[in-house]
Amino acid sequence: MKRISLLLRIKLVLSFFLFYNVSFSQAQVSPSQTQIINYDERCTAPLWEKQLEDKLGIVASKDYFEAWVNDKIDDKKHFPSLRTLADEVRTIPVVVHIIHNGEALGQGANIPDSQIYAQIRIMNEDFRRQNADASSTLPEFQPVAVDAHIEFVLAKQDPRGLPTTGINRVKGSQSEYDLSDAGTLSDLSYWDSNDYLNIWVAPLSGINLGYASFPQSDLAGLNFPPSAKETDGVTIDYQYFGEGGNATGSSLGRTATHEVGHFLGLRHIWGDGGCEVDDYVTDTPDQNGSNSSCVTNRTTCESLDMIQNYMDYTPDRCMNLFTQGQLDRIDVVLANSPRRVSLVNGRATQDPEVFALDLALESILAPQNYICTTSISPQVQAFNAGTSLLTSAEIAIEINGTIVQQKVFNFSIEQGGTTQFSFDPIVVEPTGDQFTAKVIRINSSEDQNSTNNTLNSFPEIQPSLSLPYQFSATDFDNLWTLVNEDEAITWAPVNLSLDGQPEDALYLNFYNYEATGAFDYLISPQINLAQYPDAQLVFEMAYAQYPQDGLDDQLTIGISTDCGNTFDLIDPPYQKSGNSLKTSAASSSEFIPTSNSTFRTEVVDLSAYSHLGNVRIAFIAENAFGNNLYIKNIHINTSQSERYTLTIDEWVSPSPVSNGEQVEELLSIKNVGTLSVNSLLLNRTINGTTFPTLLYENLSLEPDNTALLAIPNSTSEGFNAVTVSVLSPNYDQNSTVQSSLNYYLVEDITSIEVPWRENFDEASDLDSWQSINPENNFESWGLVNLQASDNLKAIELTKAVAENTYWFASPIMDLSGLRQASLMFDYAASGLDDQSTFTFLLSQDGGIHFDQELLSISGADMNTIQGSSPVNPNNKEDFQRLFVDLSNYTGEEMDQIRLALVFESSVENSLPIYLDNFEFFLSNNPDPVYPKPGASILYPNPALDLFSLAFNLDSKEDIQIQVISVSGAVVQDISYPNTLNQTYNFSTSLFGSGVYIIKIQGKSIQETKRLIIL
Repeated sequence: MKRISLLLRIKLVLSFFLFYNVSFSQAQVSPSQTQIINYDERCTAPLWEKQLEDKLGIVASKDYFEAWVNDKIDDKKHFPSLRTLADEVRTIPVVVHIIHNGEALGQGANIPDSQIYAQIRIMNEDFRRQNADASSTLPEFQPVAVDAHIEFVLAKQDPRGLPTTGINRVKGSQSEYDLSDAGTLSDLSYWDSNDYLNIWVAPLSGINLGYASFPQSDLAGLNFPPSAKETDGVTIDYQYFGEGGNATGSSLGRTATHEVGHFLGLRHIWGDGGCEVDDYVTDTPDQNGSNSSCVTNRTTCESLDMIQNYMDYTPDRCMNLFTQGQLDRIDVVLANSPRRVSLVNGRATQDPEVFALDLALESILAPQNYICTTSISPQVQAFNAGTSLLTSAEIAIEINGTIVQQKVFNFSIEQGGTTQFSFDPIVVEPTGDQFTAKVIRINSSEDQNSTNNTLNSFPEIQPSLSLPYQFSATDFDNLWTLVNEDEAITWAPVNLSLDGQPEDALYLNFYNYEATGAFDYLISPQINLAQYPDAQLVFEMAYAQYPQDGLDDQLTIGISTDCGNTFDLIDPPYQKSGNSLKTSAASSSEFIPTSNSTFRTEVVDLSAYSHLGNVRIAFIAENAFGNNLYIKNIHINTSQSERYTLTIDEWVSPSPVSNGEQVEELLSIKNVGTLSVNSLLLNRTINGTTFPTLLYENLSLEPDNTALLAIPNSTSEGFNAVTVSVLSPNYDQNSTVQSSLNYYLVEDITSIEVPWRENFDEASDLDSWQSINPENNFESWGLVNLQASDNLKAIELTKAVAENTYWFASPIMDLSGLRQASLMFDYAASGLDDQSTFTFLLSQDGGIHFDQELLSISGADMNTIQGSSPVNPNNKEDFQRLFVDLSNYTGEEMDQIRLALVFESSVENSLPIYLDNFEFFLSNNPDPVYPKPGASILYPNPALDLFSLAFNLDSKEDIQIQVISVSGAVVQDISYPNTLNQTYNFSTSLFGSGVYIIKIQGKSIQETKRLIIL
């Protein structure tokens, strides 16, 4: 093994991903991602080490940690007393947090106690080499297999010193959890990791069966703060914890043995690489990759693999040993590593000393160290730490050692129960006083345990602000308060050069801050929001992510109602991390802004807290070892003068009736706020199906300007009920939804062959037409019977709601082979005013865009009869016939023509509007010759230069026209397919002067006419 003499304090998180019956060859990915999953790689340790090494260089390489371990191993060899300590049995207290989903005890994730007891037994057997399968260790490895002299015990006393079973059951906040939810699990349940090995047992997502935090060194000169103690421990999926109960049949409890090995400093036996990579243990053979079977004769690096080692990926039934070299590492960690050395034989391994009469003062609720007024009503919280029922207590409070009040309180609490003691108001000095609470007597007797009978606080009055307020550089030291619990990197002033100009700012150097999970508070003076009920906090912020998953720092704006002693982190008004926090592109270099354009204005509405009176506001930074965060131009306004507000102007395309061939949908939005918007989120639901949220960036949308949002096409054939919402402009968190729009549209590809006629006398005639109100899906155009007969019908719009449109759209038509075309139809209306419009529109792309307006009638011009009485649809004189020339939309590429009639009004209209007798012509004559139904007309007759035949058939049919001379010779014989209402023109130059017979034959028509050509 190569040895190095380098120093490091390093933090790593290792996770153990086991795969059971996995047969996937490739992971499914979304279009916006490139994701490759190697199903032979089941632990994230190499990834975490690579992230740190990329970021910090050699000081973050695992060689540093290994150098420290090796130095400690050498110390152990040279100092026999250290070896003696390691040979004694070391007991580690365990608290098992069962995070379930509300199941009954013993069901699902709320596993039975027997499964927990089984896991503790299995770990003890494995670490003491008392496992039943120890005899199965291969002869080659028997000499190095060892008893680690480590035992685990469920904690016997809780953090308050009360007796406990070491099992803590909590209903979780999620149905399942992954590696990024370590903080969430800790928030649900956590005991001090200096005193307990925390094991969280929860339903884990995907193929992740467990993970553990790695220990750290304590090298002199590299005493960076350790990683967050709140997440230090082991997490196991409930189905792979222990055996029996709700554990899967393949689980024999070795997942926890493996993870606790990581927790105590062991690496994977193959070193997370090939034969050239070391696990830094001399008696484990080199091994090329992990093992996932029980084949014991596997050889990969010219030596027999130790597949039975607990730190391989071997199935549970085949694991059975740790080695002496691995034990040497564990000994070093337990003797030196922070939050490991304090576990060994700690107080939680021992039964608590319990007294009959024992009242423990738990906290001073008032006055705490920060006070906003010198007039205080003292409050103290206590709990019964003894076995006897407590019914009374005599409590004294002191100022600087002088008793100011001494009172007797009556109550009734069993062991573990809590009570509060309230005192009469007192006045303290603005600074310099020591407040003390003391237990004098309980149950009229002396408290048998005096070690928990006294608490102190050091109240100090906090400065206050009047609004409006603008932060200045001198305020950082004089008015604002820093809370830096780990006494490491924290908020600091910095002078930046932005666009060539110096500017003061505050920043937190996350880039060099290794204490993952640490919180740093920058707390404002007190503000009486009751005086400013519409106040807002505004600041500018700049942040760039580090380009690795899991290193997302967080900024929270917290509100304190107790003068800054505590802050609500569960439901804060502002909390951003990752994408919502970033204002610049991710960078592996330290982020230092050089332009104001990298800053984003952040707004926090404080009006919801006005009823609380005096509050303090904190900028709370949570470190994830990412990249630097900057804030500047902090100010607090008395009104909501700065705001992010967007509104949806309109749905632009596709139109309410289309063929669905659009690549994208277009939505128009407007910035009606006061601040520029660079990003927003868009949600959409179509026919009840919710689609993934879309992120729009680089908008540069200034106030009063509009923008078009392109949405990937997601509508489908038929009716589509669409809801779109724009939200979180610039990730603003003051309002979840900025603006929403409901829109209704139809995708239809039905076509109709020209020419055509439609009088809608059959109910099925309406099937190929589309009627819709896109704004609200109100009832739109529909059929109505005429003259109390089912045989005669018209199209009717019975009612129009204000600010709505009512569309009646045709099927698609192919006009590419025509030179002329027109449409005629009847309509009737009355009582319409200037606020109503009737529009005839044309689309050249199947309805995606109706961008051609062919006819528009407004106001009184729409009325076909005078007065306000409704029209009579049975009276033909109430109708007007309209002509629309379509000839400009014939010819090449005009194969997706769709027509639409649209009525809209800004006021409600309750008088019906009628449409009837649509007829499409292959000509553009506004006054065509019209034969009686089922017949034809020959004109002019006699003819000089030209004669025509006009038809008016009930339906399309093939027509044969023959021109026959008086001698009986057929001069011309032509067939005209699909004849309906066409007019056919003939030149007399093809015939001589004289008399001719015109013979017309079709399915429904046989006519003979005499023609004279002059």
